[in-house]
Formats: sequence, structure tokens, C-alpha cells
Amino acid sequence: MQKPRLDGNGVPILSHEGIELRTEKLLEVLAPTCLSEIVGTPIAAIAEKLSRERGLIIVPQASLGSIGGRKIRGCCDINSGTVYVDDCLEPGSAKFNFTLAHEIGHFLMHRNVLPSALNAESDPLIKDIDRDLVFNQLESDNPRSLIEWQANKFASSILLPRKIFPKAVIFVQKELGVSRNIGKVYLNARNDPDYKNLVDALSLIYRVSSSVLRIRMQELNILVDKTSFFRQESAVKTANEALTDLFNSWGLE
Repeated sequence: MQKPRLDGNGVPILSHEGIELRTEKLLEVLAPTCLSEIVGTPIAAIAEKLSRERGLIIVPQASLGSIGGRKIRGCCDINSGTVYVDDCLEPGSAKFNFTLAHEIGHFLMHRNVLPSALNAESDPLIKDIDRDLVFNQLESDNPRSLIEWQANKFASSILLPRKIFPKAVIFVQKELGVSRNIGKVYLNARNDPDYKNLVDALSLIYRVSSSVLRIRMQELNILVDKTSFFRQESAVKTANEALTDLFNSWGLE
């Protein structure tokens, strides 16, 4: 696949679709079963293959410290191509999987970013705390925010591939005895037991958190939220507007 153009900060010019296509291409090569069968993405195995084939260095149980009292969950050294996951995260857990996928996204997309885009003069490390791993947030005038949005988009797309994840929702719904509106998920109340049962079952398959599942279902127009509990409409609207402004400036849709 052709390398994307870079903006003035060395950040790749990629839309939603561009990142989706790149994760699908990666899965086609490294874990094709994930695009045709309802199975969790073997992100650790993908990391090992990238280590052998593309020079990725993996440190999965590192002691990364904290920034401003907030624990660093993952880190990517863009100069050496090394990704780290903090030892506070249990290998194979939902947070571990998302963090590792996020750091792989940095490794594959952000090796050319300028230190100034990382809010640093010369430090080649992208250090990620919890707030960097929330992928429905974006500040359009902040290059670091864009970098994190791209890595989060990469992580959600590779862990929950759009080619098969909607089929997984239907499969679980049928297993749970859902007979109406198959393929759509309606959240009617804060403690909706049907929604909880669905998310719990999907979490077991894909080894991701309920929040990652929720946002991915919203992104793929699967979830219809009739409550105000998860909407965060102003935040989502702001993120979408920021993306629209960026894509327009790049000449993307």
C-alpha cells in the first residue's frame, strides 16, 4: 500500500477510511483469520511477527513510571522502533491488548513525526497515559492529539475489524436469544441487562473493554443509544468537527 503524505509535523495524512484499510491490509498478511472468523485478534502474535519482519522491538513488561502523577501505560521510541507496555497491565488483558495495539499504531504510522509534535525538543518517546487512550477525543490544533487519535483508531480497527465485527454482534445476539432488530444494539437504560450481556460476551471473544466496544459500535452505526449516559454528545461532536476540519484542510473526505 502506498505510503501516505505527511503534514508539516511529519504526521501521516490519513482519514478514518485510510486507517481502516491499513489495519485490514496488515491483518490480511499477519492474521487473515481475523477478517473471516469471529475470533479475537492475536495482537501479541502480530507484534512478534512485526518484530521478525519489520524490526519492531517489544518490551511487554516495562516499568514506565508516571507523568504528573498519572501512570504511563505504554510508550513508543520512534527512533529505535521499540514499544513498551507497563508491567501494571496483565498480558492478554483488555487494557494490555489495547495499549499494545495503540503502540504498534505509533510504530507503524509515526516514525517520521517531529519532536515538536510530541511536545518535546529532542525526546523521541511517545509516552501514553490513560487520557491518551481515549479515541473519541481530538484537538484539531494539537499535533500530539492527532497522533493519539490515529493510534487509537488503529487499535480499535485492528482489534475489532469492521469486516467481521458486525457479524460477531449478530452471532452473539442470536446466542442470547435476541429475535428483533438483529444487527442493531439498542441501549434503552443505564443498566440495560441485554446490553450488558451482549457486551460481556463480546468482551470475552475480543478481549477488549466495554468502553472500546461501545465506541466501536457507535462508530460502525451498530449502537443506538437512547439514553444520555454514554452519549457525551458535545465531546463527540467536537471530535467529529475537529476531524472534519482536518480532513478538509488535507483534501480528504
